Amino acid sequence: MRGTLVELWKKDASFSTNRGAGTVTFDVIKSKLSEECHISSDSLPVILPVAGTKNNQKANILSQNAEGTISLGKWLYSFLRVEKETHIQSDQPMAIGAPIYLKHNPKRKKIVLNLLVDGLCWRAIQDQDYALMPNTVEFFSKGIIFNQHYAASEYTYPSLVTIETGLYPYHHHILDDHFNTVLPERCVTMSEKMKALGYYCVNVMGSGYIYNGVMRGHDRVIIDPYELHTYAGVERIIRQMEAFDECDQFIFAHFMDTHPYFVGNFQIPLGAETKLDLDERVNGQNSVESTSVFLPCTRLYKEANRQGIRNTDRCLGALYSYLQAHYSEDEYIIQLYSDHGSTIYDRKARVLSDHQSSSAYMMRGAGIPQRGFVEELTSSADVYPSLGHLTGYSSQEIDGNLPAALGGKERDYVISSSIYPGQTLKFCIRTKEYECYVESKDVVEIDGTADLSGAEISIHSRNGGGESISDSIIQEKFLCILREETKTINNEGHFWPLLRSKRPKWFGSLC
Repeated sequence: MRGTLVELWKKDASFSTNRGAGTVTFDVIKSKLSEECHISSDSLPVILPVAGTKNNQKANILSQNAEGTISLGKWLYSFLRVEKETHIQSDQPMAIGAPIYLKHNPKRKKIVLNLLVDGLCWRAIQDQDYALMPNTVEFFSKGIIFNQHYAASEYTYPSLVTIETGLYPYHHHILDDHFNTVLPERCVTMSEKMKALGYYCVNVMGSGYIYNGVMRGHDRVIIDPYELHTYAGVERIIRQMEAFDECDQFIFAHFMDTHPYFVGNFQIPLGAETKLDLDERVNGQNSVESTSVFLPCTRLYKEANRQGIRNTDRCLGALYSYLQAHYSEDEYIIQLYSDHGSTIYDRKARVLSDHQSSSAYMMRGAGIPQRGFVEELTSSADVYPSLGHLTGYSSQEIDGNLPAALGGKERDYVISSSIYPGQTLKFCIRTKEYECYVESKDVVEIDGTADLSGAEISIHSRNGGGESISDSIIQEKFLCILREETKTINNEGHFWPLLRSKRPKWFGSLC
């Protein structure tokens, strides 16, 4: 049925405009089209993914232990266990995935699990004394919880790429999903690294970020633009672990319950909506549609977000219990992180505020010391080298840093940036004591550059009072960092006039 629907919709422009109708789940597997496939006796047993290209397609099986005909659904993958030399043939092309080898390697972990909890603001969790996520805090307190972790970007599209490559946005150049930019081959993704180590790599729940290359190391990607609920994701993870427990797995899952959205387009969690007074419901939403970065600080959005966090933690509790019941501590690695925070906790929204940039990062399992809460500064770029350290892949020429808690060196500062074409460039440099906020006067070009001449620069204390800092030594220290970090994106006023003239709404009189 899904194959038929895709045939009807694939040429309909409104289908992509509405993000694939919102609830359509796509199961994407790297495959080749062929009318036959032969599996030799080398490296058996394997699981072979096979899908038909028409409804109720017949495929003939000839093997030492099986002979007959099976039915294949259109674009619906069947996973066939092959233990003897086998030949599969059909009158129509089949979509045949790479064989999944069923073998453990003592150099690998049985399960490596990465959980992206979208928009989880760690500062908001701290403000509530961690009460919103009791299961998560209890589980990861036997590993490491990085309590001063900051996102490299203000929203998911570039931030996810930073996590997956260890590179800041101004080095990986994936900035805005309105421009079809593909991740350069020189940027090796986390999943590509894990695939090279021999893991079976599956994204069991993700949004649609496959066309830019950030998911290119995965063997299988199950995606949906928005229906990424934790309860469904946890069940998919457990089913995946059980189905392929004979091989070593790298599993990624992306959850969206904790992401705030404009209430005019999305339903808020039921537990929050039914508890709000009508006045709070009526006056709590902004009348003009906006992205999550610019949502107002109202009880409506805060309660919706908190309920989403509680829902997520409750569902994750089942996953933590399953891991502990079925695997020993040295058989798995689990990392949980977020891609950004939320401005709905700020009375005055600022794109790179502490609440918007403060995100979660925690880990537990093989090779991870039991440190509990750790106060060193970490960046979303650090997830990449941290997993490399724990699993054995190399991490060179990246912006990520191996945290001191894992045997590396503590960072002096973290970088958060907003490089969104058509808006001013924003930069925030944080040390443990201070933060330096920078905003350009000019807007960001399509190529991700901006003129930083005359940019507004302010430095404040992070001691809670937010006092303005005028010390010349501290100012020069931040300016040196700023010059170094922005040297590839500061165009110093050099730009292509023709490109500006094509976008008068962006550049106005500057054209």
